[in-house]
Amino acid sequence: PMTLELVAFAPRGDLVLSYESPPSGAAPGTLVFRSMSDGATVAMYDVAEVSALAFAPASDRFVYTTGAGRTYTALARVPR
Repeated sequence: PMTLELVAFAPRGDLVLSYESPPSGAAPGTLVFRSMSDGATVAMYDVAEVSALAFAPASDRFVYTTGAGRTYTALARVPR
């Protein structure tokens, strides 16, 4: 089972983004986009050591910060 670490809700109310990681820390965690209406998985991305998540106000982009080695912040489009 995965451990829920972080959660962000899209301002439009249609998506939730979570960061989930294995309890042992032996593998990278996963960013998971889910539909708020039915809980269906929209997209998943393997990313190590995410420490922050946020949606842009228009819900079309998201940002995450990872501390794997150095600290990096990435801005990306929300999958549709």
